[in-house]
Amino acid sequence: MSDNIRSLPGVEGIPECPMELVSSRSKTIYHCDHASLIIDTHERSIRCAKCDDALDPFNYIAATAQHIQCAWRDYKSVRSRISDFNESIARLQREEKRLKALVKRLQDKSAARLDVRGDRA
Repeated sequence: MSDNIRSLPGVEGIPECPMELVSSRSKTIYHCDHASLIIDTHERSIRCAKCDDALDPFNYIAATAQHIQCAWRDYKSVRSRISDFNESIARLQREEKRLKALVKRLQDKSAARLDVRGDRA
């Protein structure tokens, strides 16, 4: 130790940690989406059939409900966008028809004038 730092009398150092946290299996090896479940009605528990992880029934139902709610919100948004695109397409098709008719009228007018001029020469 440095000359400026002195330890308290009777203290030799930091004692070792008396507990150790040990995981029953490594979570970093894979990620399970718990797609297949085992529902035990006798013990009132839910376990994943793939990784055998115990799931809290309330948390599982809440997460599933939230997932369904997000899916419906996304579906509604997509349907709204499709409706907007369909309206835009219909407007563009009407505009295209109008412009084609205008071009045809102008071509008919110019063809009639060209024919008249061509007859004189």
